[in-house]
Amino acid sequence: MAGKENNIVFTDVLENDFDFNKAEANYEFLINKNTDIILAFGVVNTIMLHKREDHPKPTVVLGSVNRDYIELTRGQKTSKIDNVTFHIIPSSFKEDLDTFKSLYNYKKIGIVIDDFIMDILPVNERFEHYFSDKDAEYKLIKTSSLKTDSLAIDGIDAVYLASNFLSVEEFNNCLLYTSDAADDLLCV
Repeated sequence: MAGKENNIVFTDVLENDFDFNKAEANYEFLINKNTDIILAFGVVNTIMLHKREDHPKPTVVLGSVNRDYIELTRGQKTSKIDNVTFHIIPSSFKEDLDTFKSLYNYKKIGIVIDDFIMDILPVNERFEHYFSDKDAEYKLIKTSSLKTDSLAIDGIDAVYLASNFLSVEEFNNCLLYTSDAADDLLCV
């Protein structure tokens, strides 16, 4: 990204621990330092940077973004935000659920989503709107509840893993915990 003749020195590597306020504080810290360029990774940083009005330092965002929350049109070449460049993989809950429904006619789908995403985005409202004209129901399931709530998947016949950090192997281990409910379940 910087070419052959540049030295990249990382003096401060900051983590936000999936906390929106910490992501904002980290960004403020970096723009108030002698920083030439900011590299930001992950969903929380992407959302935080998208919501900001000002971006005084050149910022490159690497990661994924959900088109259901951030307007990105197919083929969009720039972020359309001064000083911000996205190198991202766009995704969409809506498109994923439409595809899933075309593959399997579920009646009630469990949507497994990271706790921190539910804390910073209006997830329930988005799914309420999506399912308002569908012949199916949904249940939001926080990743943390899979390991502690044996009833987390009761009554659902399909599971959509909308989690960025829960692997299929971890999910399968959670299904072992829930025992009988997992017998007739389709997961993708």
